Amino acid sequence: MKCMGMIAEFNPFHNGHRYLIQTARELSGADVCIAVMSGPFTQRGLPAVENKWKRAEIAVRSGVNLVLELPAVYATGSAQFFARGGVRVLEGLGCVDALAFGSESGDLRALSKAASFLSDNGETVGKRIGELTKQGFSYPRARQKAVQEIDPSFEVSLIAEPNNILALEYMRECRNIHALTVKRISGEGYTSSTALRKKIMREHAGFYEAARERLFSVLAGTILSADDDAFDDVPAAAGGLGRRLVKKIRIAGNMEELIGLLKTKAYTRTRIQRLLTHVLIGLRKTDMANAAVYARILAFDRKGAELIKTVKKAGCATIPVLTNISKETEQYPGIHQTLTRDIHAADMYNLITGNDLYEESDFVKRPFVSGS
Repeated sequence: MKCMGMIAEFNPFHNGHRYLIQTARELSGADVCIAVMSGPFTQRGLPAVENKWKRAEIAVRSGVNLVLELPAVYATGSAQFFARGGVRVLEGLGCVDALAFGSESGDLRALSKAASFLSDNGETVGKRIGELTKQGFSYPRARQKAVQEIDPSFEVSLIAEPNNILALEYMRECRNIHALTVKRISGEGYTSSTALRKKIMREHAGFYEAARERLFSVLAGTILSADDDAFDDVPAAAGGLGRRLVKKIRIAGNMEELIGLLKTKAYTRTRIQRLLTHVLIGLRKTDMANAAVYARILAFDRKGAELIKTVKKAGCATIPVLTNISKETEQYPGIHQTLTRDIHAADMYNLITGNDLYEESDFVKRPFVSGS
């Protein structure tokens, strides 16, 4: 059984995802498609537009055979950390042949060359980025400038466009599976996730406005009840951003005001949103340093079920495969810290979206099975 993997957010699932799955299946000859998907919060530091169970179900109904959750520690991290988590989950299964991803470039050779350059010059690029950010450059702009200083011929679009950026990080992380890219398409019938999210939020404006208000209230309570230095250890709070957050929370009236008060030339909106999510779910630097990897199943169909059985029978997986965290986590004490953050992230998501904290709990919900 030939397996193709992908790393996604499906926030929400759209025709571009269908195109990627279908095209990558044809190019790879894969029998099974596995997706590692973000849970309650996304890489941009925002709550997902729909809960993870619904998004996983839609993905399975749309051509994915097995959906696994990307642990929140990775899902809310930088592009590099996001990619690391997704690739490690797929490689940990021991059965995935190819990693498929969309990119604005669509040129695997160019992406491979750029990924090699970044790996070979990582220390030099990193040092220069540090110098430039101290001068007030945002991280994305500092990275582009640093790379061009070293190699003026470097194709900057490869580190400027979002899917290219992730593509490079995927390729840098892959060890035992080969990369496969499909050029992203746009136009009629291929509305972007961003446009779809805006449409959904307009159509259900009352619901999302109430969720934003609850999010701000929960965040404010968390921040105000903490010591001034409590957030210095939050991953996205480097450079005194954590203490700045404590000072600004008292003069912000809502999420937009808070983000505006924290945002500077050096701190992008995404960086601020990621900081706020890390604070919300209690993420600390030790969580990232000790981040575990496991295959937590959210949804599957018949082929996905066959694959799970095959993986368990063959014993090829080097990571735990979880379907019921109430019963299985005691078997794997090494994943406790990371899994605790997933559970807390789900609780916070349910709280801010008004879901039933018990019925929608990670301890109660079970994977969606297509056809059941």
